[in-house]
Parts: sequence; structure tokens; C-alpha cells
Amino acid sequence: MKKLALICSAVVLAAVISGCVFPEAPGEPGKNDHYCETPSDCAEKNLIHPMCVGHWTCVENRCGWECETIPYPLEPPEIEPPEKPPVDLQPLTKETCEGAGGLWNECGSACRGAPPGTDCIMVCVQYCECGGIAGFGCPQGYVCTDFIPEGAADAMGVCRPVIV
Repeated sequence: MKKLALICSAVVLAAVISGCVFPEAPGEPGKNDHYCETPSDCAEKNLIHPMCVGHWTCVENRCGWECETIPYPLEPPEIEPPEKPPVDLQPLTKETCEGAGGLWNECGSACRGAPPGTDCIMVCVQYCECGGIAGFGCPQGYVCTDFIPEGAADAMGVCRPVIV
């Protein structure tokens, strides 16, 4: 049996993985453990086979094992991300803001969300405020961000479009 394992292992190591047939045996039922009529006979005998993915064969009434070839290197299948349904982004108006539970600000700072030290002009900018203790919200397609004061439980943010 060790000789058989060495023969089959050599086949696997040499990458000539076409198959491995057990040694010559008298082809009579009951006289040899390797006798078969169908591949399922070999599977039922719990015979040892090479360490490769494959299946039993029955050639000339002798059990054999045929290794399946697997392409190398194995590449993961390409999976396309599911398409996101397009969001019908409504313009932010007093109505869409308040309809989503936000707080409309007619005269907010143009510097909102700008990095510290940025030169800003002093003009009014309209935006929808969110967050805070009251839990103001944003319309669909917008996210609450740019919180002031940053990290505070009652910080107020502004609604900005979700970037996909």
C-alpha cells in the first residue's frame, strides 16, 4: 500500500495529474479490494487516494482516482456591486428641509464647513440645519455633517448631498 501511495504522490507532485490506478489485480469480485464494476464501488471501499480534488474511476474493473485540474493561480470571481437606485435629489428649499424635519436657516454663514483659517466673505447662505438635541433631520439624498460645536451632544450640522 505504501508503494501505491508513493506512485500516486509522485504523479501529483510531478503535476501529471491525469489519474492514478491501483496496482494490477486479478479482476474477480471478492478476491481483491480494488475490484470494481462502477466508480461508486470504489467509493464504498474507503480506499486511500492522493490528496487532490477528484473522483473515483473504474477502469478494467480496477479502482482508480482521477485528480481534477484547477487553474492556478485561483482568481476570485468578479462580483459587480449592486446598482444603487438613483436618488431623485430634490433641491434644498425651506419646504423640502422642513418636510424632512430639518430647520431652515435663511441667513447662515458662508464659512460653514470651511477649514479653519479660510478667508470667507460675510454674506448670508441658505441651508438646512440638522442634528442637535431636537434631532433635526435631512431630506432623502442628504446627510447631516459639519457639526458645530464639534463633538458636542447638542451640536448642529448642515444637510449636504450624499456623494456616491
